[in-house]
Amino acid sequence: MRFKHVLFLALKDLSERRLRSWLTILGIVIGIAAVVGLIGATRGIESQVERELMKLEADRITVLPGKLSFTFGVGSLSIPQELNYLSTRDVEALRKLPSLSSVAGVLVENMPVEKGGEVFSLRVVGIEPEKWVELYNLGVLRGRALREGDRYSALLGYSVAYDLFREDLRVKERAKIGGKDFTIVGIVEHAGGFMSTEDTTVFIPIEVARELMNVEPDEVSMIVVRAKEGENVEEVADEMEQVLLKNRRINEPDFTIITPSFVQNVVSNLMGMMSTLLGAIAAISLVVGGIGIANTMYMTVMEKTREIGIMKAIGAKGKYILLLFLLESGIMGLIGGVLGIVFGCGLGEGFLFFRRIMASSSQFNETARSMSSLMYVHMSITPDLVLLGLVFSFLVGIFSGLLPARRASKLDPMVALRYE
Repeated sequence: MRFKHVLFLALKDLSERRLRSWLTILGIVIGIAAVVGLIGATRGIESQVERELMKLEADRITVLPGKLSFTFGVGSLSIPQELNYLSTRDVEALRKLPSLSSVAGVLVENMPVEKGGEVFSLRVVGIEPEKWVELYNLGVLRGRALREGDRYSALLGYSVAYDLFREDLRVKERAKIGGKDFTIVGIVEHAGGFMSTEDTTVFIPIEVARELMNVEPDEVSMIVVRAKEGENVEEVADEMEQVLLKNRRINEPDFTIITPSFVQNVVSNLMGMMSTLLGAIAAISLVVGGIGIANTMYMTVMEKTREIGIMKAIGAKGKYILLLFLLESGIMGLIGGVLGIVFGCGLGEGFLFFRRIMASSSQFNETARSMSSLMYVHMSITPDLVLLGLVFSFLVGIFSGLLPARRASKLDPMVALRYE
């Protein structure tokens, strides 16, 4: 008996029990579709995030209070009881570093911003006026930037001016911030992407912010610096850590220095963990599909016991019987894999489409619009993912049918012929 004859018999047997075969294949289709769809969608999001991360300013470094640590890929911010904030003394210490071109302490707090009867809780940033131009690489679309001597003046992010309120906010108009009247002196250019937080931010002079926010006299929420051109940012970050440790008189950092590479590593770790988790969850469906194939093959062996006895009686060897049933289960797995990949593409795109709908209808739709490049993401289907789906589905079929096939190949011909 040749391989082509065994293959013909396997296909013939599958066609004879068409309904049962398709119901069995459906389990594999669901499993592969889940794996391909979720992993492909996650990869698409990850690719877009990586492209957005490339837009981050490579020479800007941020220092936050508290130590950012990771446990099993999940970040947690731990702030010690002592020295639990950054201070103006830390700012002055960093300004002595020759590798830095600009250093500023910043106060950040969510505060109510009111205009025309509408109130939104927005991120308000207090900064030294002359430092805004040096540290924020964003142009002013309308009006001007903050100036030395400004008091109750505000510089609005793009989305604050044009997306949040029913009517656009204009330069020289007045708005209440934290219950105080401010004059709008300028509107920042659209940032978008990973810089979209700047679009929903209101900038005010730091001395006024200190009056509005309940903070210590020398406290700053974070420190923003810009490295000099040509400096290695990671080396600069190491220098900053040593300066801050010495200035704060501690041995272990109670602060976190965030560089573009730090952000990239964190995002890559989180996306990798998400991809693995979703793949593992989807793989459960494949296990269920494999059990379905095994059950079907056991039933087939029982139904074909007499036929197996006849085949053995006329000279068919056990290895051909084994091959016959393995081919049947493998073909079911492979067909399920092909259909699963097709349906998986639709599942992944559907997931991303639903994500866009949810984001655009969210109460935070002004942020969603500013991050539109992250909303319109498509699946990333690569040859390795397709090959993985096909090989995995075929192997699931083979391994699921292995025990039933071995049982069929070991049947005694005389016992099989007497089977009712």
